[in-house]
Amino acid sequence: MTTLAFDTHQFVIDLTKADMPEAQAEALARHYANLLNDRLATKDDLAMLRAATKKDISELQAATKEDITELRVATKKDMSELRAATKEDMLELRAEFKEDMVSLKTELKEDITTLEHKMDGEFAAVRSEMTSEFAAIRSEMASEFNDVRGEIARLDQKMDHLEERLGAKIINTVLKTQFAGVVLTCTIMGLLFAILMG
Repeated sequence: MTTLAFDTHQFVIDLTKADMPEAQAEALARHYANLLNDRLATKDDLAMLRAATKKDISELQAATKEDITELRVATKKDMSELRAATKEDMLELRAEFKEDMVSLKTELKEDITTLEHKMDGEFAAVRSEMTSEFAAIRSEMASEFNDVRGEIARLDQKMDHLEERLGAKIINTVLKTQFAGVVLTCTIMGLLFAILMG
């Protein structure tokens, strides 16, 4: 460290002129000189400090650049590992999704098959019930046709009997009208029977 130019002799002279004892003035001059040399910085001290600071800043910049480079490398590595892990996770997720879809399809097929079997059973029951009802209707229709045939036979007998009693024209007209009604009734019943049988 460079020492400051402090004129201790002139300092002592100035103090003794102000009525300070010489021994006391010399002691005070020494202390001031030491204080000035220890505490105040010179241009050389500042230049050395600047140089040291520049060196420290330069070293800090170099270390910071190295740290940034290392951080970039580490970040790239972390990003690469993260991408790889994400790809693996996505592949696992796709595989799980495919398995879930296959399982869901299988369950749906089973549910559809079960529903088809239920529907087949219910349709068979309805068919059986309809067949029984149609058989009962056919039986009733056959019975009614037999009744109508019997009625026609009775009407024929009445017609024969009336022809004998009243005369051919009047009877013939009346019976034809009744016969036409019976024939019409039979025709309608035949159509209904045909519709039910069809």
